[in-house]
Amino acid sequence: MRLRIVREGEWRVLAVCTERGDCDLLDFLEGLDGKLTKDRDRLLRLLQLIADEGIPRNTEVSHKLAGDVWELIQGDLRLL
Repeated sequence: MRLRIVREGEWRVLAVCTERGDCDLLDFLEGLDGKLTKDRDRLLRLLQLIADEGIPRNTEVSHKLAGDVWELIQGDLRLL
């Protein structure tokens, strides 16, 4: 398992990738089109906000599920 930096600021937002460097998260986001493009762009902005300022307190876009696992929400997209 490898980690790849998705966004960086005060904090680092990381994605889990294979040893070869394949990253399901980034592949998924890049493959979105049509009506999900807007949600994808918002989710990427949210990831940058998290990198810059930490997890938002707005429970409409993020909430803690268990331990250090958070769910991020943008439109029809959910990201753990």
